[in-house]
Amino acid sequence: MNRRISDLLDGYEDGSVDISGDTPLSPARIKELTRKRITKKKSGLPRILGAAAAAAACMGLVFLAGYAARTVEHTPGGPDFQDPHPTVEPTADTDPYQPPQCPDGCDMLPGGFNPVLRYNGIFYHWVGLNQSSYNGYVDENGRTHTPTYRPAGFEAVGDFTVISHVTEEEPNELELKAGFDATGTVYANPEKPAAVYVRVETEWFAESYIRFTADYYESGLICFEGQLYWFSFGSESPHLDELPEDAVSVGALHVVDKDLIPSGQLEINFSTDSYGNPLEGREVFRVPMDSDAIYVYEEQFWQGGSYDAWVTCPRWEGPAG
Repeated sequence: MNRRISDLLDGYEDGSVDISGDTPLSPARIKELTRKRITKKKSGLPRILGAAAAAAACMGLVFLAGYAARTVEHTPGGPDFQDPHPTVEPTADTDPYQPPQCPDGCDMLPGGFNPVLRYNGIFYHWVGLNQSSYNGYVDENGRTHTPTYRPAGFEAVGDFTVISHVTEEEPNELELKAGFDATGTVYANPEKPAAVYVRVETEWFAESYIRFTADYYESGLICFEGQLYWFSFGSESPHLDELPEDAVSVGALHVVDKDLIPSGQLEINFSTDSYGNPLEGREVFRVPMDSDAIYVYEEQFWQGGSYDAWVTCPRWEGPAG
């Protein structure tokens, strides 16, 4: 069952309302499916979308314009957060956030490519708003607002400068190649170098925390016997209807923080499968003497029904580029 891509946003887990970035149709899950279609380049050059991914990603931009940016420091939804625009249940006639149809050739963001930040000599790529709720609104000046947050442990390392025009030049240290005007601050955590959070303000959305991930990062990475494997998402991911006859169980998955590269046995850095079901404790199989792939069970859905499948997780050698 293919997902529809609506935006490039991230979320967080809240105990009372499930707005987790790992829910089936959450911004983060949609973002992950979108990002698989973007050609990665270690040089930091623009990532060009295919026609289908570009059209879908544009829908995300329009959806983003309905939600964007109100900033919450460290504790999303905490005592310091005052939402001036409480959630109102929209209708088909009044919902201001319904994305219209996107014409062919739309760009993901105003610059036409995923913004790239250089920090500590590493290229980090724009993932999306690190949301704390969906209570978004558009102010009288046309700027969008949505509560976002910075995870604990990420501290300021400096303000960025911006490349506001479209170019193939690589950004310098603490420089954001965006293709649009922006200001803000970069936050890093030396214990989690695969991600940075950037406080960004533009003329089209108010101050927001944006999550960026490094060239070498991917979601759905599994560590097994010191080697990384990749659990890909969606009904188009490689899978088997039956396990190989000689496959054996090797243990169960353990979910770790999304900003980490897994290093412990059977750790995975994403918490749900393609259909929002928890990956924690999910059994893993392998074929003895075959180190090219491992297999993870997933109940897949199609045309109103479901069936058993085993996602084939190949060895992950790093991003193309």
